[in-house]
Amino acid sequence: LLDEGTAVAGVFTRNRFCAAPVQVCREHLASAASVKGVRAIVINTGNANAGTGEDGLARARSTCLALAGLLGL
Repeated sequence: LLDEGTAVAGVFTRNRFCAAPVQVCREHLASAASVKGVRAIVINTGNANAGTGEDGLARARSTCLALAGLLGL
């Protein structure tokens, strides 16, 4: 959980095929300025399967929504 106004940034792979969590993180950082900023971070470690398609994107997004719900964000 991050305090309101916390500055965040990301460094991402340059691979053409990146995993769903990377894609979702890029989306969230790009839209953070137009919303209320970033208030929490999910850390996804280990080997990511980059070939999960729409199902992987849906699961990554649902993970973020679940964390937001648990934190009351």
